[in-house]
Amino acid sequence: NLLGYEMHAWAMDPATHALNHSARGAAYGSGLALGNMDVDGDGDDASAAQMSVGDGVFYDEDIKHAIVDDDPQELSTPAELPIYYRLGADGDWRKIAATTYPVNPAAGGSNMATWNQFTGGAWQLTEVTTNQYTLSHILATNNQDEPVIVIMGQSDYATKNAARAGAEVEIQNLVWGALGSLTPEFVPIATVIFQTKSSWGNAVKSKVVSTDTGDDYVDWRSSTGSRAAISGVTDHGLLSGLADDDHAQYLRHDGTRELSADWGLGDTFGLLEVPYVSFNLSFADARP
Repeated sequence: NLLGYEMHAWAMDPATHALNHSARGAAYGSGLALGNMDVDGDGDDASAAQMSVGDGVFYDEDIKHAIVDDDPQELSTPAELPIYYRLGADGDWRKIAATTYPVNPAAGGSNMATWNQFTGGAWQLTEVTTNQYTLSHILATNNQDEPVIVIMGQSDYATKNAARAGAEVEIQNLVWGALGSLTPEFVPIATVIFQTKSSWGNAVKSKVVSTDTGDDYVDWRSSTGSRAAISGVTDHGLLSGLADDDHAQYLRHDGTRELSADWGLGDTFGLLEVPYVSFNLSFADARP
C-alpha cells in the first residue's frame, strides 16, 4: 500500500488546494539525481543493473517533502526501490517488494526482465525478448515508508533508440487506473533504459544502457509537476516530420493540392443568379 503524507497547513483554503492539486500537482525542488551507475557495463555484473538515488526535495503545494537516504528507505548504492505494476482485467496495482534492482526478473527460471503488458483485456507481466529493451520509471512520492518507487514500463522495444523515444511516450501516457487520483502527489525523476539478455549472469539478466545522446538516464526533474505533460521536447521546431505532407484535408499555399469538393452554399446564395460574373479565386491573395 502507498501511505502518503497529505497534511496541509490550516492556512491553505480548500479552494486553493483543489486548484493546485488538480492543475499543477507536486513540483520538483532539488537533488534526487540517480548515481553510481555502471552504464553500458557487463550484464554479468550486479552493478550494471543497480544505482543510487540522491537526497532531495519536492513540494506538494505547501508541504515540503525531504527525501533522505536511510530515513527510512535505503537509497545509497544499491538503492532499494519497490516496483509497481498492474494485474488482471481490473488492472489492480500490485507491488513487488524492494530489492537492489529497479527491474523485475521473470519467474520460471529465465530471470530476464519483465514489462507490464495489457493484452486480451487484462494486464500481465510479460518477459522481454532476449537482447531487447524495456523501461523503469522512477518517481518521488509522498509515501512515508518508501518515497522513491518504480513504475514498471508498459511496453518493450527492439532497439535502444526506440526505447528512448518510448520513454517520452510512456511517461506522458502511463495507464494509471485507480492510482490516477494519487499522481498529483508524485514527481517523475527519471526513466532508465534496461537491456535484457538470457546469457547474462546477474540476478535480473539485465543492464542499464545509455540514451541515444549518451546520458545515463532520461532526466525528468526539470520538467513541471505530474499533472502537466512531461516531454523533453519544448520547441515545436525540434519536432520530427514537420515537412511531411500528412494533412490531406488542407490546401497547400503553393497550389500543389487542387481544391476539389461538392460545395453547398445554401438556399440564399447562388452564383447562377449573378449574371456575367467571372473571378479568379486565389487563397494566397486572401491572406492578410
